[in-house]
Amino acid sequence: MKRVRGPAISAVAGEAGFGHEHQGALAELEQLPGFHISLAHTAIKAHFQSRSVALGLTQKQIAILWLVGGCPGIIQSDLARMLRVKRATMWGIVERLCERGLLERPGTDGVDARHVALNLTETGREVLGRARQAILDHEAWVKDHFSPAEQRNVAALMTRLYQKPD
Repeated sequence: MKRVRGPAISAVAGEAGFGHEHQGALAELEQLPGFHISLAHTAIKAHFQSRSVALGLTQKQIAILWLVGGCPGIIQSDLARMLRVKRATMWGIVERLCERGLLERPGTDGVDARHVALNLTETGREVLGRARQAILDHEAWVKDHFSPAEQRNVAALMTRLYQKPD
């Protein structure tokens, strides 16, 4: 497990030649949990994208394939609720996955597409298999930064942020 001790921002600022006059601003930033979450999000997203670029899929698109693969026949309005995206946004994402031949909506004639069962195509299953491996590799990298107890704590804390209503 890799550990970085001490304030990361101050360390980088010192290496960049910032003087003591900047220490107050840096100290203030280092006290903001949201700032650290944002930096972590950026690092995690960049790492994931470097591992999944060959797939040409976003994390959200992979999550949709993963859920459709695990829940054949799921409808896109349920996907939108599960992934906390607007239904119109989900429609666009699903439409692109259908156009790429990764998802299919059988029997959409005259039916609102939001209420039609979604299924993976054969190509979708193959791509999902590769995507799962990319995610497992990425998650191993994320987990390498934390002990098992810390992993549980991080998951619980992050869940609290996105499940708590405004």
